[in-house]
Amino acid sequence: MYRMNQNMGRKVLMGLSILFALMGLGLVGAEEKPSNHRMAVISGKVIDELNVPVDGAKVILHRWKSPTGRWGRFQVVGDSVVTDKKGAYRFEGLSDDYFMIEIQGLGFARAFHDATVKDQQSQQADVILSPPVEPVIHVEDAEGRPLVGARIREYRLRGVNGECRFPQLSQESLGIEVAPSDEHGQLRLPPLPSEAILHRVIIDRTDFAPVQLDELKLAPGGSAKVTMLPGVNIILRVPVGPQSERITGAVVDLRREPFTHPSTVLNYEAKFDAEGVARLSLQPGDYSWLLLQHEDFFLTPVFAADYNKKRWLRIESGRNHDLTFDVRRKVLVRGRVIDAETGRHLPEMSIRGDLANGSPPGWDDPPPDPWSFAGWGESDQDGNYSIELAAGRARVAFQGSKLLSEHEYYEITVAADGSTVIPDIKVSSIPKIVGVVENPDGTPAARTIVRLHGKYMSLVQPVLTDAAGRFEIQPTFIPIDEETNQRKLTVDVVAFDPYRPLAARATARIVKSESVLLKLESHEPDWPVSAFSHFLSDWERGIVEPDRAAKLAAISLRGRPAPEIDATRWLNTDGQPLRLADLKGKLVLLDFWHTHCGPCHVDFPSVKLVHELYKDHGVVVIGVHSNATTPDEAQAHVEKIKLPFPVAIDFPDGRTVARFEPHGIPDGFPCYVLISREGKVLHDGRTIPLPSLRGYMLEIIRKHLLEAQPAVVK
Repeated sequence: MYRMNQNMGRKVLMGLSILFALMGLGLVGAEEKPSNHRMAVISGKVIDELNVPVDGAKVILHRWKSPTGRWGRFQVVGDSVVTDKKGAYRFEGLSDDYFMIEIQGLGFARAFHDATVKDQQSQQADVILSPPVEPVIHVEDAEGRPLVGARIREYRLRGVNGECRFPQLSQESLGIEVAPSDEHGQLRLPPLPSEAILHRVIIDRTDFAPVQLDELKLAPGGSAKVTMLPGVNIILRVPVGPQSERITGAVVDLRREPFTHPSTVLNYEAKFDAEGVARLSLQPGDYSWLLLQHEDFFLTPVFAADYNKKRWLRIESGRNHDLTFDVRRKVLVRGRVIDAETGRHLPEMSIRGDLANGSPPGWDDPPPDPWSFAGWGESDQDGNYSIELAAGRARVAFQGSKLLSEHEYYEITVAADGSTVIPDIKVSSIPKIVGVVENPDGTPAARTIVRLHGKYMSLVQPVLTDAAGRFEIQPTFIPIDEETNQRKLTVDVVAFDPYRPLAARATARIVKSESVLLKLESHEPDWPVSAFSHFLSDWERGIVEPDRAAKLAAISLRGRPAPEIDATRWLNTDGQPLRLADLKGKLVLLDFWHTHCGPCHVDFPSVKLVHELYKDHGVVVIGVHSNATTPDEAQAHVEKIKLPFPVAIDFPDGRTVARFEPHGIPDGFPCYVLISREGKVLHDGRTIPLPSLRGYMLEIIRKHLLEAQPAVVK
């Protein structure tokens, strides 16, 4: 999943990164809006483990409601229903959104099943009820002494009804109560479905660093033990002003390096006491992002790390341990987006807002950027938009894809009374980059891969030249020069032959349509990546902190066989399952994805090209769809977007993806694994520090083919 930062290339993707991250966690839903279209239905059957209908079960529908799109709580939709003799239930009149279905049946554990309504398509969600079990987690310190007061901050439940995530905000809004550990250090969970898997349980406690329990199979008498080590207590402080400006809590978005660390805090509300103080206990280390959120106020500053200059929020004893935030009431301001050439009003355009940081005390590592992210606005059919900012200095920036605004930012002074009108944002199209690729002898180079190189330009999907060697490629945003922090209006264009060690590069102007000529010449197989190593991150260059490298090496599949792929349904294989053990002698690319994953769909052109170009050259692509949707929904989606390669749909209990999780993958979607001809993992994008498979899958696979025996490459 995308990471966030404050430079323009990252700014273009920041909103998407947040949205896609939430999508990956199954937490994104649209605000309820009036609709003239038909409304959707969520219906299904409630059965027991023997497939017997459960009569009289209470079914409650919860909708995920978000004030900002970044965090939210569940709210009950209408009245609950009771299943009939066939175990059937039904909810009608639903708009597009993310829902949680809750089922309570006498003698059964409370069950949950999520459902996403999109494009007003009705959903079928059958739910299996299981007998209850009450697992116990024993919490102790390093000396083996029981710890009182430890709490579950987050957990995930995976079973026959799929997988659901329960961060603190979801637990509270769904009425899930978990008492803190008692004097014996016993943390007793509420009744949960037997035979399900409780995993990624995050446990925290004052004075101790959060700890993670990876997996606990729920069975009678089931228990686990965790050991907590001392942590660092930090204070989050807000002013105690007039009652009308006083806040009692804020939702924390705090991201430790690496992102999957237990000290990463998401969808968690910190409570402020009468002195305006909230507390967190964390593990010392580098943090890349800190944002406090409130429905009615902005809390600034927002900390966003500068990855290039390695400017992190370093949290440790005595450093960044007492952080003060300004609290500023949200004010709605208005503006308009128009076409610079025609004056036409432009709908569905995204606008990003920022607030000027103050200088609150306590920040030993002040935010690298003097501006704090505030939120997003979107223009309506008349090109008008509104966006929440705060009184004082602010700015807005246009963030539309394939379009360029006259100014990078529009700085304004916001009035507290909401009367501020932002000057019109005038935009024009970013022209396509066009050109021709020639072979060394001057003939047209047909079916040659062409792509853009530069910071985040790998996210612009590559294209193939036509029979005359021509190509056109559409930049989706204007990058920012890392040194000057100004728009960079030139970009490297790279072409490489899929089957021969021939490649070329040229420079093109992004905002001026002019033809580019690329003439292929001999290069080493890895040249399309190695020649642009200055664009690679430290991780991609193999620069990793020793402690982190050791931890990743301990779980990595590098040089080891990948777990076998099992599936409830195979697509594009005539229904026949594929086995990794039977694919030795071929390179295998696994693509972990799911239907609602935005970045997964961004990548599909590259994945399809791998399949198209190399399926007859010893490469097999397998899409591994998670249990985020039902098999029927996943199959319909694969058919709709016309994925041509084999797709394995995981079982509702997520057993296939679960086999990879102890090895650090996937920790987000999409995630890719490349397996050698010997059946050993070469690259996984998560635990092996190499150039990103996501950004350079075509180049990496091509390199392996070119370096193979000549007989392998046609």
